[in-house]
Amino acid sequence: MLPGMAAGGGDNGSGFARTYAAQAATYDRTRSASTETAGPVLNAISSAPGRTVLDVGGGTGNYALVMRASGFSVTVADRSAEMLAVAAGKGLPTCRADAASLPFRDRSADAVTILSMLHHVPRWKEALAGARRVLRPGGVLCLLLYTREHMDSHFFLGYFPSGRAWASRDTRPIAEYAAELPGADVQPLQIRGTGDLTMHVMRRHPSLALDPGLSAQTSFFARMLREHPAELQAGLARLASDISSGSLPAGYDRDLPDGDAYLVTWRKPA
Repeated sequence: MLPGMAAGGGDNGSGFARTYAAQAATYDRTRSASTETAGPVLNAISSAPGRTVLDVGGGTGNYALVMRASGFSVTVADRSAEMLAVAAGKGLPTCRADAASLPFRDRSADAVTILSMLHHVPRWKEALAGARRVLRPGGVLCLLLYTREHMDSHFFLGYFPSGRAWASRDTRPIAEYAAELPGADVQPLQIRGTGDLTMHVMRRHPSLALDPGLSAQTSFFARMLREHPAELQAGLARLASDISSGSLPAGYDRDLPDGDAYLVTWRKPA
């Protein structure tokens, strides 16, 4: 357990917490820590003043395992008890917690990671404030972010207009995130592989969305199925037809200036 952990911090789970509770047992089949993202994360936290890491929204502990293998002592914090049970089964310390109300004492971690999940947090500014609070002086905050820019360039969201609407609403422009972390380093990441099968990876590999065994492992498609099943099926049919006929936009799988995600690294002033 992370030194300096206070009592409490769980919640009753709602929204995407339900999705991840249902996915917990099968999540690791398609959502591994991609080398294209894990490598930059490890590089970012390598200059932390010590080896204690809090992985906020760490789910089943895929990235925590990679960090632990590199010599870090990692605690996984997440809202989903089901996801945390999988992480605990890997021998990782866990804490059920809301990212916007972290139950950890001030200056208790050398590094905090928030990877591919801040778009699920309505109170995201409070989450960043809490991460800054628990860091020791000189500590490193590392974010893997999907932003409004990524949503705007994601061509296949056009097949699912309801999904585009809430996906864009749930993300902010990179400038808004960076404004909360003065002096942060912002680096676009090009994610060409499929190791961590997020909806964003499917921009380059849209045929993967047609496999329900794969798409069901992403929160985007799980939510579409729950809230807009008819629109989901119609959109998938159109996507399948366009793939078959070669009608996808030219260069749909190219590298983009904003990348497929942003890696944001911020150091707490000493």
